Amino acid sequence: EEEDREGKKPAVSFRESLSVFYENIKDVFSRDKSLLFILLSIFFWFVGFNSIETFFTSYAKFYLGIKESTGALVLGVFSLSFMVSALVTGYIGAKRGRNKTIRAGLLIITVIMIASMLFRNFIYIAILFLIGGFGWALINVNSLPMVVDMTTLKKVGGYTGLYYFFSQAANIIVPPLSGISIDLFGYPSLMVFASSFFILSFITMHFVRRGEIVKEKG
Repeated sequence: EEEDREGKKPAVSFRESLSVFYENIKDVFSRDKSLLFILLSIFFWFVGFNSIETFFTSYAKFYLGIKESTGALVLGVFSLSFMVSALVTGYIGAKRGRNKTIRAGLLIITVIMIASMLFRNFIYIAILFLIGGFGWALINVNSLPMVVDMTTLKKVGGYTGLYYFFSQAANIIVPPLSGISIDLFGYPSLMVFASSFFILSFITMHFVRRGEIVKEKG
């Protein structure tokens, strides 16, 4: 592309943007379904995570019998664990493989959600969520790099957009979907609901064949 007198590239037209969008959608449904399955995985695990994030304080109050502020503290423990773990989980993904690392994280967070149904004590649940934050970091830190490494530099922006589209779509459907589950089966169903979607994402990740770090020779 030619640059203008100030050295800036001309703005991309709407037609060009539409063409790039169409190419990205074609990639999603190409013969190699790796992109499709990782986007589905992203959608599923964000449904699971956002259901906990949205309703856990109410779960704490109405099912565990603890204050909402205490429930928020448990979520804070989870977030702090995620933040600290994020410093090392990218390295783990690079050494062990991103797909394996993400699936390990999904396994950890699924077990944590199921195990948390066995306890109503704040300390035990906080410890479980501390471990869960590490599992969530294994997933989240390695997923976006995995998506963008499936494409060329030219399409990185479009693939990043696909990542955020699927993650935000999960945000939109979680409140009504998990709310219906709670209305029908009560607050104990929250952990079952979340775990089910983590399990779904674990399954779909098995069909992802690309997105690992390409090691340079020499």
